[in-house]
Amino acid sequence: MEAVDPEYTECEVNLDEFRKKTPGSLFHLARENFDLEFGGIKVAVGNALRNILDAAWPPKQPRAKGMPDCMGFVLDDEAVRQKDLTHEAAEDEPALIRWAYNTSVWGLDLLYEGKPIQRFWVLEVIARVPYFSYVSVLHFYESMGWWQNTDLSKVHFAEAYAEQHHLLIMEALGGNNRWFDRFIAQHTAIAYYWAIVFLYWFSPKWSYYFMQLVEQHAADTYEQFVLENAELLQELPPPTVALDYYRDGDLYMFDEFMVSTAPNTRRPPVDNMLQVFENIRDDEREHVKTMIQCQDYEWLASMQVSPHSIESRRAWKEWSDMVNNESSEQKKV
Repeated sequence: MEAVDPEYTECEVNLDEFRKKTPGSLFHLARENFDLEFGGIKVAVGNALRNILDAAWPPKQPRAKGMPDCMGFVLDDEAVRQKDLTHEAAEDEPALIRWAYNTSVWGLDLLYEGKPIQRFWVLEVIARVPYFSYVSVLHFYESMGWWQNTDLSKVHFAEAYAEQHHLLIMEALGGNNRWFDRFIAQHTAIAYYWAIVFLYWFSPKWSYYFMQLVEQHAADTYEQFVLENAELLQELPPPTVALDYYRDGDLYMFDEFMVSTAPNTRRPPVDNMLQVFENIRDDEREHVKTMIQCQDYEWLASMQVSPHSIESRRAWKEWSDMVNNESSEQKKV
């Protein structure tokens, strides 16, 4: 693994310390964030100029790569696309949903070829946004007295909570070091939030279906990443945030979106980064199952959604067993 040249990294700020500050007004936070990002812009421009000069007059010794590029992770985008083709589309799938999904995947492939950790960080920033949108719309419905299901809101909050920890794990690996990546992720998230809100207003079913596609793509991508980088990942220690989430922290929210296991039974190992990425992959698979189940309006109307409810847990488990059995039969064929 190459040594990191501190003068060649695109992150010259301590984001952890920045986030520990007490939240102030909107204007105060905006000004502080501008100061942070302006520093990142200067570093990005400086690195771009240096790359141009290096191309014209190559240095005698190649410059060391900064985090996370120095780790040497790889990801075969074509293999991920082939996995994507194995999943059947809904029979009445709207063309707009498929177009939005394909465009999103194409954009990630274009911008983040050869940069899997940055790709994962951007993906996690965007992937948790729909859960915020769902909770916002459900809160609006509750406030208007139109419809109420507090368990459904809790499940979506737990999913956002899980994605947040995936995001923090990618930050621990340097996934948000570059100003460009932060700019892309944060501004896309704003547009994505409102797009999902409007889609959820008009059709919760297709909103959940779109998220099913996104979560399935995430699971496939993590699975491919684990296959290609298993040996290297096994040598790396897990970050503290992974230990806190999967082993040591408050595990109630961790259990809340699990449909395949009973509460307090899934405690995955986190001895190295290989196990961390396997856990993230499994989390994404659980999100897929939840999004599929949420497309069943009759099911949502007839029972509680929270897996901590005894009746709901039994229903979740029966449905999950059926899905797993069908998947096993398909693989045998």
